[in-house]
Amino acid sequence: MQEPRLPQETLVEIIKYLKPTLRVMLVSKWFTAQILDYCIESYTFRYADECSPLNVKKFSNARDIIIQPDKFTYNINPISLTLGCSATVSLDYLIGMSRLTSLNSHVTEIIGVSKLTNLRSLRVHGSEPLNGLMLDELKLFAGTPSPINMSSLKYLALNDTKAPELTNIQLDTLILVNTAIPHSYMCSTRSLTFLNASWPCIPCEEFMNLTKLESLTTHSTPGSVIAKLTTLKHLYITRSNITGDHLRGLMLLSLNFQVPDKKIVCAHMTQLHTLMTCGNAVSDNDIKHLTSLTRLVLCGYPSDKSTVTDRGIAALTNLRELQVHNNTHITNHGVSHLKLMQKIIPTGSVLTDACVEGIYRYRYTYDGDRGGRISTSFT
Repeated sequence: MQEPRLPQETLVEIIKYLKPTLRVMLVSKWFTAQILDYCIESYTFRYADECSPLNVKKFSNARDIIIQPDKFTYNINPISLTLGCSATVSLDYLIGMSRLTSLNSHVTEIIGVSKLTNLRSLRVHGSEPLNGLMLDELKLFAGTPSPINMSSLKYLALNDTKAPELTNIQLDTLILVNTAIPHSYMCSTRSLTFLNASWPCIPCEEFMNLTKLESLTTHSTPGSVIAKLTTLKHLYITRSNITGDHLRGLMLLSLNFQVPDKKIVCAHMTQLHTLMTCGNAVSDNDIKHLTSLTRLVLCGYPSDKSTVTDRGIAALTNLRELQVHNNTHITNHGVSHLKLMQKIIPTGSVLTDACVEGIYRYRYTYDGDRGGRISTSFT
Protein backbone atom coordinates (compact mmCIF):
# COMPACT_ATOMS: atom_id res chain seq x y z
CA MET A 1 0.00 0.00 0.00
CA GLN A 2 1.38 3.38 -1.03
CA GLU A 3 1.93 5.80 1.83
CA PRO A 4 -0.18 8.98 1.72
CA ARG A 5 1.52 12.21 0.58
CA LEU A 6 1.08 15.66 2.02
CA PRO A 7 -0.21 18.32 -0.40
CA GLN A 8 2.53 20.54 -1.83
CA GLU A 9 1.02 23.72 -0.38
CA THR A 10 1.12 22.11 3.08
CA LEU A 11 4.80 21.21 2.67
CA VAL A 12 5.62 24.76 1.62
CA GLU A 13 4.05 26.11 4.81
CA ILE A 14 5.83 23.51 6.96
CA ILE A 15 9.28 24.30 5.54
CA LYS A 16 8.84 27.99 6.39
CA TYR A 17 9.35 26.96 10.02
CA LEU A 18 12.75 25.31 9.69
CA LYS A 19 13.67 24.53 13.30
CA PRO A 20 10.40 22.77 14.25
CA THR A 21 10.54 20.92 10.93
CA LEU A 22 14.00 19.53 11.73
CA ARG A 23 12.84 18.37 15.16
CA VAL A 24 9.94 16.41 13.66
CA MET A 25 12.24 14.92 11.01
CA LEU A 26 14.34 13.41 13.81
CA VAL A 27 11.45 11.29 15.10
CA SER A 28 9.42 10.49 11.97
CA LYS A 29 10.78 8.62 8.93
CA TRP A 30 7.53 9.21 7.03
CA PHE A 31 7.66 12.97 7.63
CA THR A 32 11.35 13.06 6.67
CA ALA A 33 10.60 11.28 3.38
CA GLN A 34 7.83 13.79 2.60
CA ILE A 35 10.14 16.77 3.15
CA LEU A 36 13.07 15.28 1.19
CA ASP A 37 10.85 14.29 -1.74
CA TYR A 38 9.46 17.81 -1.91
CA CYS A 39 12.94 19.37 -1.76
CA ILE A 40 14.22 17.08 -4.51
CA GLU A 41 11.22 17.75 -6.75
CA SER A 42 11.75 21.50 -6.32
CA TYR A 43 15.49 21.27 -6.96
CA THR A 44 17.45 22.32 -10.05
CA PHE A 45 19.82 19.44 -10.80
CA ARG A 46 22.81 20.13 -13.05
CA TYR A 47 24.18 16.95 -14.60
CA ALA A 48 27.91 16.95 -15.36
CA ASP A 49 30.27 14.18 -16.42
CA GLU A 50 31.51 13.64 -12.86
CA CYS A 51 28.00 12.96 -11.46
CA SER A 52 27.55 9.42 -10.19
CA PRO A 53 24.60 7.23 -11.34
CA LEU A 54 23.40 7.21 -7.72
CA ASN A 55 23.10 11.00 -7.64
CA VAL A 56 21.30 11.05 -10.98
CA LYS A 57 18.80 8.45 -9.73
CA LYS A 58 18.27 10.42 -6.51
CA PHE A 59 17.37 13.57 -8.41
CA SER A 60 15.58 11.95 -11.35
CA ASN A 61 12.32 13.69 -10.38
CA ALA A 62 13.87 17.12 -9.81
CA ARG A 63 11.70 19.91 -11.13
CA ASP A 64 14.49 21.44 -13.28
CA ILE A 65 17.36 19.45 -14.83
CA ILE A 66 20.29 20.86 -16.83
CA ILE A 67 22.25 18.48 -19.09
CA GLN A 68 25.72 19.48 -20.27
CA PRO A 69 27.62 16.34 -21.43
CA ASP A 70 27.70 14.78 -24.88
CA LYS A 71 25.72 11.69 -23.91
CA PHE A 72 22.99 11.19 -21.35
CA THR A 73 21.01 7.98 -20.98
CA TYR A 74 19.71 8.02 -17.39
CA ASN A 75 15.98 7.85 -16.72
CA ILE A 76 14.81 11.30 -15.66
CA ASN A 77 11.40 12.95 -15.58
CA PRO A 78 11.73 16.70 -15.00
CA ILE A 79 9.18 19.44 -15.56
CA SER A 80 11.85 21.71 -17.04
CA LEU A 81 14.87 20.47 -19.04
CA THR A 82 17.84 22.47 -20.33
CA LEU A 83 20.13 20.92 -22.96
CA GLY A 84 23.65 22.33 -23.24
CA CYS A 85 25.10 22.96 -26.69
CA SER A 86 27.04 19.68 -26.58
CA ALA A 87 24.22 17.50 -25.24
CA THR A 88 23.04 14.63 -27.40
CA VAL A 89 19.58 13.17 -26.77
CA SER A 90 17.08 11.33 -28.95
CA LEU A 91 13.51 12.42 -29.58
CA ASP A 92 12.20 9.14 -28.13
CA TYR A 93 14.13 9.88 -24.95
CA LEU A 94 12.38 13.25 -24.60
CA ILE A 95 8.94 11.82 -25.44
CA GLY A 96 9.34 9.45 -22.48
CA MET A 97 9.42 12.38 -20.03
CA SER A 98 5.75 12.51 -19.09
CA ARG A 99 6.07 15.65 -16.91
CA LEU A 100 8.10 17.71 -19.39
CA THR A 101 6.43 21.03 -20.18
CA SER A 102 9.49 23.29 -20.62
CA LEU A 103 12.45 22.59 -22.93
CA ASN A 104 15.38 25.00 -23.21
CA SER A 105 17.61 23.68 -25.99
CA HIS A 106 20.99 25.07 -27.00
CA VAL A 107 21.43 22.18 -29.44
CA THR A 108 21.60 23.06 -33.14
CA GLU A 109 18.60 20.90 -33.91
CA ILE A 110 16.17 18.41 -32.42
CA ILE A 111 14.44 16.69 -35.31
CA GLY A 112 10.75 16.16 -34.61
CA VAL A 113 10.39 18.48 -31.63
CA SER A 114 6.78 19.12 -32.68
CA LYS A 115 5.93 15.64 -31.33
CA LEU A 116 6.46 16.91 -27.76
CA THR A 117 2.85 18.00 -27.53
CA ASN A 118 2.89 18.55 -23.74
CA LEU A 119 5.35 21.43 -24.07
CA ARG A 120 4.19 24.88 -23.02
CA SER A 121 7.59 26.64 -23.11
CA LEU A 122 10.27 26.03 -25.76
CA ARG A 123 13.64 27.48 -26.73
CA VAL A 124 14.87 25.93 -29.97
CA HIS A 125 16.76 26.60 -33.20
CA GLY A 126 14.68 28.71 -35.56
CA SER A 127 14.64 26.15 -38.36
CA GLU A 128 12.68 23.56 -36.32
CA PRO A 129 9.09 22.95 -37.56
CA LEU A 130 6.57 23.63 -34.77
CA ASN A 131 3.33 22.37 -36.32
CA GLY A 132 1.00 20.82 -33.76
CA LEU A 133 2.44 22.53 -30.68
CA MET A 134 0.32 24.82 -28.50
CA LEU A 135 2.95 26.82 -26.64
CA ASP A 136 2.55 29.71 -24.23
CA GLU A 137 6.21 30.76 -24.59
CA LEU A 138 8.57 30.42 -27.57
CA LYS A 139 12.24 31.46 -27.95
CA LEU A 140 13.91 31.04 -31.35
CA PHE A 141 17.61 31.50 -32.13
CA ALA A 142 19.30 31.62 -35.55
CA GLY A 143 17.86 29.94 -38.64
CA THR A 144 14.85 30.91 -40.73
CA PRO A 145 11.63 30.01 -38.91
CA SER A 146 8.53 28.65 -40.59
CA PRO A 147 5.21 30.52 -40.23
CA ILE A 148 3.64 30.16 -36.77
CA ASN A 149 -0.08 29.59 -36.25
CA MET A 150 -0.51 29.15 -32.50
CA SER A 151 -3.40 30.90 -30.76
CA SER A 152 -2.04 30.03 -27.30
CA LEU A 153 1.27 31.87 -27.83
CA LYS A 154 1.73 34.92 -25.59
CA TYR A 155 5.54 35.22 -25.27
CA LEU A 156 7.88 35.37 -28.29
CA ALA A 157 11.67 35.95 -28.19
CA LEU A 158 13.71 36.12 -31.40
CA ASN A 159 17.52 36.14 -31.27
CA ASP A 160 19.54 36.66 -34.45
CA THR A 161 16.85 35.11 -36.61
CA LYS A 162 14.39 36.26 -39.23
CA ALA A 163 11.01 37.17 -37.79
CA PRO A 164 8.55 34.38 -38.65
CA GLU A 165 5.12 35.06 -40.08
CA LEU A 166 2.49 35.07 -37.33
CA THR A 167 -1.11 33.96 -37.75
CA ASN A 168 -3.93 33.89 -35.19
CA ILE A 169 -1.64 35.23 -32.43
CA GLN A 170 -2.00 38.05 -29.90
CA LEU A 171 1.27 38.49 -27.99
CA ASP A 172 1.73 39.85 -24.47
CA THR A 173 5.56 39.86 -24.61
CA LEU A 174 7.94 40.38 -27.55
CA ILE A 175 11.75 40.32 -27.28
CA LEU A 176 13.90 41.08 -30.33
CA VAL A 177 17.70 40.75 -30.48
CA ASN A 178 19.33 41.42 -33.85
CA THR A 179 15.94 40.85 -35.40
CA ALA A 180 13.95 43.48 -37.27
CA ILE A 181 10.24 43.75 -36.55
CA PRO A 182 8.20 43.42 -39.76
CA HIS A 183 5.22 45.66 -40.46
CA SER A 184 2.99 42.57 -40.50
CA TYR A 185 3.47 42.20 -36.72
CA MET A 186 1.21 45.17 -36.04
CA CYS A 187 -1.83 42.88 -35.97
CA SER A 188 -0.20 40.51 -33.48
CA THR A 189 1.21 43.16 -31.13
CA ARG A 190 -1.84 45.26 -30.28
CA SER A 191 -2.11 43.58 -26.88
CA LEU A 192 1.63 43.84 -26.02
CA THR A 193 2.41 44.81 -22.44
CA PHE A 194 6.18 44.07 -22.61
CA LEU A 195 8.49 44.97 -25.52
CA ASN A 196 12.28 44.61 -25.56
CA ALA A 197 13.70 45.72 -28.88
CA SER A 198 16.95 47.45 -28.03
CA TRP A 199 18.50 46.70 -31.42
CA PRO A 200 17.74 47.34 -34.20
CA CYS A 201 15.55 50.40 -33.78
CA ILE A 202 11.81 50.03 -34.22
CA PRO A 203 10.19 52.24 -36.86
CA CYS A 204 8.28 55.03 -35.15
CA GLU A 205 5.00 54.13 -36.84
CA GLU A 206 5.03 50.70 -35.15
CA PHE A 207 4.62 52.32 -31.72
CA MET A 208 1.29 53.91 -32.56
CA ASN A 209 -0.37 50.52 -32.19
CA LEU A 210 0.94 49.78 -28.68
CA THR A 211 -1.86 51.20 -26.57
CA LYS A 212 -1.44 48.67 -23.71
CA LEU A 213 2.35 48.71 -23.40
CA GLU A 214 3.62 48.79 -19.79
CA SER A 215 7.33 47.95 -20.19
CA LEU A 216 9.61 49.14 -23.02
CA THR A 217 13.31 48.62 -23.73
CA THR A 218 14.51 50.50 -26.79
CA HIS A 219 17.64 52.09 -28.23
CA SER A 220 17.15 55.52 -29.78
CA THR A 221 13.45 55.93 -30.34
CA PRO A 222 12.58 59.65 -30.37
CA GLY A 223 11.32 60.96 -27.06
CA SER A 224 8.32 62.50 -28.81
CA VAL A 225 7.18 59.01 -29.79
CA ILE A 226 7.76 57.48 -26.35
CA ALA A 227 5.86 60.34 -24.72
CA LYS A 228 2.67 59.12 -26.42
CA LEU A 229 2.87 55.71 -24.69
CA THR A 230 0.77 56.83 -21.74
CA THR A 231 0.36 53.32 -20.27
CA LEU A 232 4.11 52.83 -19.67
CA LYS A 233 5.21 51.81 -16.16
CA HIS A 234 8.80 50.67 -16.88
CA LEU A 235 11.12 52.33 -19.42
CA TYR A 236 14.68 51.27 -20.32
CA ILE A 237 16.17 53.55 -22.94
CA THR A 238 19.42 54.88 -24.40
CA ARG A 239 20.24 57.93 -26.49
CA SER A 240 16.90 59.70 -26.34
CA ASN A 241 15.70 63.08 -25.14
CA ILE A 242 12.60 63.02 -22.98
CA THR A 243 11.29 66.46 -22.24
CA GLY A 244 7.93 67.98 -21.47
CA ASP A 245 5.22 66.95 -19.05
CA HIS A 246 4.87 63.30 -20.14
CA LEU A 247 5.02 59.76 -18.75
CA ARG A 248 3.64 60.69 -15.35
CA GLY A 249 2.77 57.08 -14.60
CA LEU A 250 6.34 55.72 -14.84
CA MET A 251 7.48 53.67 -11.86
CA LEU A 252 10.91 52.59 -13.19
CA LEU A 253 13.20 54.58 -15.47
CA SER A 254 16.60 53.40 -16.72
CA LEU A 255 18.81 55.58 -18.95
CA ASN A 256 21.98 53.82 -20.05
CA PHE A 257 25.00 55.07 -22.00
CA GLN A 258 23.66 58.57 -22.29
CA VAL A 259 25.52 60.79 -24.76
CA PRO A 260 26.41 64.33 -23.59
CA ASP A 261 23.72 66.15 -25.55
CA LYS A 262 20.86 63.96 -24.36
CA LYS A 263 18.81 65.08 -21.38
CA ILE A 264 15.70 64.02 -19.56
CA VAL A 265 13.19 66.06 -17.60
CA CYS A 266 11.72 63.82 -14.92
CA ALA A 267 10.72 66.16 -12.07
CA HIS A 268 7.05 65.49 -12.83
CA MET A 269 7.46 61.67 -12.67
CA THR A 270 6.48 61.58 -9.02
CA GLN A 271 5.45 57.89 -9.06
CA LEU A 272 9.01 56.70 -9.81
CA HIS A 273 10.32 54.18 -7.29
CA THR A 274 13.46 53.23 -9.26
CA LEU A 275 15.75 55.55 -11.24
CA MET A 276 18.94 54.37 -12.95
CA THR A 277 20.97 56.85 -15.00
CA CYS A 278 24.35 57.16 -16.72
CA GLY A 279 26.21 60.38 -17.41
CA ASN A 280 24.60 63.72 -16.65
CA ALA A 281 21.08 62.85 -17.75
CA VAL A 282 19.46 64.19 -14.55
CA SER A 283 20.22 66.97 -12.09
CA ASP A 284 19.38 68.07 -8.55
CA ASN A 285 16.42 70.01 -9.91
CA ASP A 286 14.86 66.73 -11.09
CA ILE A 287 15.93 64.42 -8.28
CA LYS A 288 14.63 66.56 -5.43
CA HIS A 289 11.03 66.16 -6.63
CA LEU A 290 11.15 62.34 -6.78
CA THR A 291 10.27 61.71 -3.14
CA SER A 292 8.77 58.25 -3.85
CA LEU A 293 12.15 56.84 -4.94
CA THR A 294 13.26 53.73 -3.07
CA ARG A 295 16.18 52.85 -5.37
CA LEU A 296 18.61 55.29 -7.04
CA VAL A 297 21.54 54.29 -9.27
CA LEU A 298 23.85 57.06 -10.52
CA CYS A 299 26.52 55.84 -12.94
CA GLY A 300 28.95 58.48 -14.12
CA TYR A 301 32.27 58.49 -15.91
CA PRO A 302 35.53 59.79 -14.41
CA SER A 303 35.41 62.78 -16.77
CA ASP A 304 31.82 63.70 -15.84
CA LYS A 305 30.97 66.70 -13.71
CA SER A 306 28.06 65.21 -11.81
CA THR A 307 24.92 67.29 -11.53
CA VAL A 308 23.48 65.24 -8.62
CA THR A 309 24.71 66.28 -5.17
CA ASP A 310 23.78 66.08 -1.48
CA ARG A 311 21.30 68.83 -2.14
CA GLY A 312 19.41 66.73 -4.68
CA ILE A 313 19.04 63.61 -2.51
CA ALA A 314 18.12 65.53 0.66
CA ALA A 315 14.37 65.02 0.10
CA LEU A 316 14.60 61.31 -0.78
CA THR A 317 13.58 60.08 2.65
CA ASN A 318 12.05 56.85 1.28
CA LEU A 319 15.32 55.75 -0.32
CA ARG A 320 16.38 52.19 0.57
CA GLU A 321 19.15 51.56 -1.94
CA LEU A 322 21.76 53.96 -3.31
CA GLN A 323 24.45 53.11 -5.87
CA VAL A 324 26.92 55.89 -6.67
CA HIS A 325 29.61 55.43 -9.32
CA ASN A 326 32.17 58.16 -10.14
CA ASN A 327 30.34 60.85 -8.19
CA THR A 328 32.23 62.88 -5.59
CA HIS A 329 29.38 65.30 -4.82
CA ILE A 330 27.33 62.87 -2.71
CA THR A 331 28.98 62.70 0.70
CA ASN A 332 28.61 60.95 4.06
CA HIS A 333 26.77 64.00 5.36
CA GLY A 334 24.22 63.88 2.55
CA VAL A 335 23.43 60.21 3.13
CA SER A 336 23.47 60.09 6.93
CA HIS A 337 19.89 61.40 7.38
CA LEU A 338 18.27 58.81 5.06
CA LYS A 339 16.93 56.64 7.85
CA LEU A 340 15.30 53.93 5.70
CA MET A 341 18.47 53.10 3.75
CA GLN A 342 19.30 49.40 3.55
CA LYS A 343 22.03 49.21 0.91
CA ILE A 344 24.76 51.56 -0.29
CA ILE A 345 27.21 50.68 -3.07
CA PRO A 346 29.78 53.40 -3.81
CA THR A 347 32.59 53.14 -6.39
CA GLY A 348 34.76 56.08 -7.35
CA SER A 349 33.06 58.21 -4.69
CA VAL A 350 33.89 59.83 -1.35
CA LEU A 351 31.38 57.73 0.61
CA THR A 352 32.75 55.55 3.41
CA ASP A 353 31.17 53.29 6.01
CA ALA A 354 30.98 56.36 8.27
CA CYS A 355 27.89 57.42 6.29
CA VAL A 356 25.78 54.86 8.15
CA GLU A 357 26.73 55.95 11.66
CA GLY A 358 23.60 56.73 13.63
CA ILE A 359 21.36 54.85 11.22
CA TYR A 360 20.14 51.77 13.06
CA ARG A 361 17.48 50.26 10.80
CA TYR A 362 19.93 48.48 8.51
CA ARG A 363 20.45 44.84 7.75
CA TYR A 364 22.95 45.42 4.97
CA THR A 365 24.22 48.89 4.45
CA TYR A 366 27.58 49.52 2.90
CA ASP A 367 29.51 47.76 0.15
CA GLY A 368 32.35 49.98 -0.93
CA ASP A 369 35.61 49.75 -2.84
CA ARG A 370 37.79 51.82 -0.52
CA GLY A 371 40.52 49.43 0.55
CA GLY A 372 38.45 46.38 -0.35
CA ARG A 373 34.81 45.47 0.00
CA ILE A 374 33.29 46.48 3.32
CA SER A 375 30.01 45.24 4.73
CA THR A 376 28.37 46.65 7.82
CA SER A 377 25.30 45.07 9.41
CA PHE A 378 22.99 46.58 12.00
CA THR A 379 20.25 44.86 13.99
